[in-house]
Order: sequence, then C-alpha cells, then structure tokens
Amino acid sequence: MVKPINLTRLGLAVVATFILRLDPTHGTKVDGAWSPWSRFLTPCVKANDPSVIVICGGGVRQRYRSCSKPSPQMGGAPCVPEPVTGKNDTDMHPCNTHACQLPGDFLWSAWSDCSNVCARGTRRRYTMCGTIRKKAEGISVDHNPNVSTSAGNGTDAINGTDAVNATTEATANANVTANNSNGDAGVERRKRSSLFKEGDSLDLFELEYEESCVGNQFNETFEPCNSWNREKCPNPCQFVSCPPFAKCVDKSTDQDPVTECQCQLGTIMTEDKNACVAPPPTTPTPRPIPTMPAAQKAVSNVITRGASTLIIIFLGLSLGLFFMLRIFDSSRVIHMNMEIALLLAHICMLPSVYESNPEACRILSILIHFFFTACFVFMFLEAVHMYSMVAWVVHRDGLMTRVQNTLVGWGCAFVIVLFNMCFEYRHYGASYHCWLQMDTNLMYGQYIPIIILVVLTFAIVESAGSSDKYTQLDDVDKRQRKTAKIMQRTLIFILPLVFCSFAIGTLAEYEQNIYLYSIFTIINGVVGGIVFFFHCTANESVRDILDRFRKKLCPPKEKIDDEDQVDNQD
Repeated sequence: MVKPINLTRLGLAVVATFILRLDPTHGTKVDGAWSPWSRFLTPCVKANDPSVIVICGGGVRQRYRSCSKPSPQMGGAPCVPEPVTGKNDTDMHPCNTHACQLPGDFLWSAWSDCSNVCARGTRRRYTMCGTIRKKAEGISVDHNPNVSTSAGNGTDAINGTDAVNATTEATANANVTANNSNGDAGVERRKRSSLFKEGDSLDLFELEYEESCVGNQFNETFEPCNSWNREKCPNPCQFVSCPPFAKCVDKSTDQDPVTECQCQLGTIMTEDKNACVAPPPTTPTPRPIPTMPAAQKAVSNVITRGASTLIIIFLGLSLGLFFMLRIFDSSRVIHMNMEIALLLAHICMLPSVYESNPEACRILSILIHFFFTACFVFMFLEAVHMYSMVAWVVHRDGLMTRVQNTLVGWGCAFVIVLFNMCFEYRHYGASYHCWLQMDTNLMYGQYIPIIILVVLTFAIVESAGSSDKYTQLDDVDKRQRKTAKIMQRTLIFILPLVFCSFAIGTLAEYEQNIYLYSIFTIINGVVGGIVFFFHCTANESVRDILDRFRKKLCPPKEKIDDEDQVDNQD
C-alpha cells in the first residue's frame, strides 16, 4: 500500500533547496566577476557622436558585459577593468576602417603641365585609386557623401563596405571633363602609415589605404591648355628659321605666339613657305577688243581698201612703165623689188577673212610682215648702192649685181620673219583683223629689225653727203653717179613716209580708229605718187626719154635764132 505524500514536508524541502542555490556560501562574502561579452550588434557609428552611422573612414561598434558571473555578495568586491586592456563593461571596436571615396573633385590627380611651353597644347589628369590627398581648406569630413546622419540598423552598417566599393567603382568609371585647374590649387598628397595619429584632424585629411586601380577604375582625361604669356615668354622669332632673303616678324597676340617670315629685296614666298623667289612676270589684263559702230566700220573698210587700192595703182603704173621700156639696170632692179614688196603687202591687206578663216588670216599676217620687211631691206640696199656710187667706191653698177641685190633683199626678209615665226607663230593674226599685232612680243620682232634698217639707211644717206671730199675714181659712169645722187634725195622723202604708213596702218587696225584710218589713207596716196615720180625721174634711161619728149614738144629757141642770123648775113 502506498503511503500518502506529506505536502508540508515537501514544501519545506523545496524552499530549503532554493535558498541553498541563492546563497551557496551560506552567508560567505563573494567578489563579483565579468560575464562573457555580448555580440557586436550595434551599428558602426562615430566615436564622438553615436547618432552618426559611419560606413567608411573609420567608426566604432560596441559590445557589453556585466559583473554577474557572479555578482558581488555579502560585501564582496565589484568587477574591475582588465589590467592589460583596461576594458570595463563596454568595449569599442574599430569598424569600417577603409578609406572613404573622395568627393568628385578629389578623385583626380592634379593637372599636368601644358605639353608645349609658351604655346597651346594639352594637359592630362588621371584617377587616383587609393591615394588620398589633403583636402581644400573649408571642406570637412561632413562633405563626404558616404557619411549618413540617419540611424539605420546594424546590418546596413556591417555591409557598408560593399556599398562603398560599388559607389567608388561607379564614380571612377565616369569621365570627368570639367575644368578643375583652380580647384586643385590647395591640394597636396600626404602619406600616412596608420589609420589614426595623435593630432590628426579628420576635418583636414582623408585616410589613405594602399590600393591599385584595377579593370576600368583607371581613367584619364585631357583638355586644351595655353601656356603663352606675351610678357614673360621669349620672342618666338628666336625659334623660327626663315628661308634665305626672309625676315621673321613677331605678330603675337595675347592668346598665341604668331610669327611670319616676310621676304625681302622684292622676292615673294612660295606656296609651301620654304623659299623666297623672284616674283613671276605679271600677266596683263586682257585688252578688250575695240569695236566700232557699224556705220564707222563700213566707212573705215572703204577708206582702208581705197588707200591700198590707190598705192597699188601708182606702184602698178611704175612697174608697168619700166617693163614696157625694158629698163632693168642695177638701180632699177632695187627699185622694182621694193615696189613689188610694197605692192604685195597692200594686196594682202585687202581681204577680210579674220572671222571666216582664222588660219588664212594668220597666213596673211605673216605675208604682210614679210613684204613690209622686204620693202625696208630693199631701201637699205638702195642706200648702199647709192653710197657706193656717190662716194667713189665703184666705177659703175654698185657694189652688188642685180641678182645679188635680189637674193639679199628677199633672203634677209625671209630670215627675219622665219625667226619670229619660230617663237611667236600663234600671235600672227588677230580676232578682229589680219594685220600685225601690237599687244604681244611679236611687236618687238616686227619693229626692231625695221627700225634698225631705217636708222642704218639714214646713216648711209647722211654719210654720203660729204662724198665730194673723198678721193675720186677715174672712168666713173657719170650718168649712174648722177642717178645715185637723185636716189640720195628721194630716200629722204620715201623712207620716212613708208615707215609712217606702216606704223599708222598697224596702229589703226589695232585701235580700230577711224581718224587713224583717214591719216593712213592720205599717207598711202602720197607714198604712191612720190614713189612713182621719184623712181621714174631717178632712172637715167627714163630721164633721157623724158628729155627727148620735152625737146620735141618745146624745141630750143637758141638754135632758131642762130639760123635767122645766118639768113640775115646771107
């Protein structure tokens, strides 16, 4: 049989046991001892301001313990700080000690020097991974965007490192291109070997940690720069080498050094700026083609052709007369060739083919040049023939035979014209006439030989004026010498008139001037008449014929008077 439990005794036993647990010493004095540390569950905060959570740059987290293992009893000693670390019931442990990302302006190095000295160039800066520099004055750690003033949970603080790394990488990848040359003026690098030092202020310095740029964290940017200073930089001409005959001139502005090599002594710079050369001959402005009203043009054509026709008639009469009389002595052969050359020159002036046939116009221009030149050559040969007779050089027939005079006259003209054709063939003829051109180099080839012939001819005529002082020859043909003296006087008239006709005719066609055409017509008429008269009277055979004809018309009175006297005496 089971005995019943005594509840009273059981209750007393439980109370006794509880009392023994609370005071195992049964009234003995017990010193206090520290309980184990709690876990670090507090956020990472600033040491001097627990309300600010820190995710970088160094903060603290706290853990706690109590003096309860056991608690002091019966007058026992309380818990004391640890003799080595001095820790009490609270322990502060550094957290998030990695460096904070710098503000955007401080993520870059200082700008490099300009790539060119005293000139425009480029400068460079690059991202600085892990290199911490001194902040500009007035910027405190509160400026750091990675410091939060809002209280968060412990998990955010513990995982703050990941947030910093993500932010740092995103910022480093950005290409900062703003001009920051003035913002870096007060920035310098500062090395620190530990996280904290006595006297360092977090408001002036960032912490430094060793870290190399990896992947796309490194970046660099460039911008234009200008290191030119007009007052301090040397004269840019000191560094410029100009080509020969050139002088360097400083034309610098406040923004850029500018130099210019200017050629001296009348030279000009080539396009590649490497040499000074003599300037090319200037190309004259093309002369506008002169025009005449239709009525004046018709009148000028009539006048020109009338003038040429007039001189052709006189020269034709002279040639026909001598052919009929069959007079071909030495002086006459020279005159005949001169007349033929002048006649053919004016015949070539009659056609107007410059519009319909340019090649035929060029040929006519060459022939006009040839025949006029031959005319002046034969007048020169006439002067030589005249001098040889008047100055007692030969007895008769001049220095050269008739064939020699003919060949020399036409041959010299041919050589002169051929020489001009070799260099100026394309300038024979013109767009509005077939006369000789005056606005090209061909003009020199036309006029210089003719002027030389005219001057020489006048010189010979002048020198023959004092021939009476020369030693006389015996058996000189007096009739030919008399003819030579007449030729001396006729050349003084014919030569300048023919030259004026040639020059004015050329100028009239070139200028298309009706007044010059009128003068040209008058001179041609005078030239034709004078040539016909003087060439006829200068020839001794013609003079004899004319003398006999005169005697027939007007018999001498002296002979009639003598016959009457004889009859009276009878």
